[in-house]
Amino acid sequence: MEITIKKTFTITDEQLDDIMCTALEGGITYWCAEAKAVGDYLGEYAHEQISRGGQLILSDSEEDKTYELNKEKLLKGLELYLTNGGDAEIVHGDTIDTCEVDAIAADEIVQYALFGGVIYG
Repeated sequence: MEITIKKTFTITDEQLDDIMCTALEGGITYWCAEAKAVGDYLGEYAHEQISRGGQLILSDSEEDKTYELNKEKLLKGLELYLTNGGDAEIVHGDTIDTCEVDAIAADEIVQYALFGGVIYG
């Protein structure tokens, strides 16, 4: 027998920045050759672009493909990561502890955001 439990989380812009920082500094670098901000930087660093409503273009390192990442997609990626068995250690009450989001988790969150599942790794 199985049961499904839905839970609502509060995610701050700082938490999104933390996830993207971890992704860009090691989580996705094995498949992503470059991350470029669309338009002007909305923060001081690229990892701050998403939380401020901007977009990043991520370039695949093996194929001539690019993928657009925005806040809506990243939030959906986090949701898919958690509902598909992502690391329960990152959940604390009704929020996410981004100190527990390692490179593997950040990579999977971004892959869920872009592809709807984990295709690399």
